[in-house]
Amino acid sequence: MKNINRTKERIWYGVFGVLGIVILAQIIITGMYAGKGMEWTKLKTRASDLARENQQLQQDLAQKTSLQEVSSRAQTLGFVKSSSVVYADFATSVAMAR
Repeated sequence: MKNINRTKERIWYGVFGVLGIVILAQIIITGMYAGKGMEWTKLKTRASDLARENQQLQQDLAQKTSLQEVSSRAQTLGFVKSSSVVYADFATSVAMAR
């Protein structure tokens, strides 16, 4: 009878031991995923901020490279409009001119 009681007692210790390990593993895994969730949220916020900044930079680039802006900047730097335009004739190659 004592052997049966000891066996039952050992089984219960084993069951509670395994249950304790499972609960501890669950707590550890939950903590790991909670940390990953916070990291994911930060990364998503950063990506959103970068997309907004990229859009602003594209708008600035479009404005600064517009013909009106380039013309205004050229006048500010002292460039003047040409009164006569000269075009280069590339129909004759340099090797043929000799």
